[in-house]
Amino acid sequence: MTVRDIAPGEELLIGYGPLYPRDYPHAYDAYAFHSVDGFDDPPCLALWHWTSLEEKDSEFVCYIGYDKATNTYSYWETEDEAR
Repeated sequence: MTVRDIAPGEELLIGYGPLYPRDYPHAYDAYAFHSVDGFDDPPCLALWHWTSLEEKDSEFVCYIGYDKATNTYSYWETEDEAR
């Protein structure tokens, strides 16, 4: 997986992978989307980076929005970022 900054309005390709412990000698590293309460139309998702199975090790990355008309996901700019 390649990780880089996401530009506002940029389309994202979302891949799914296992969020369970692996039994091979590689570091745990996963990204997960979680729905943001109160943002259903259009939907907003919070992207989190998990470096272990421990919640304390998870890091918020950014918000992602879904555009139903184009069936695409893109960076969701917050009000604080727009200022």
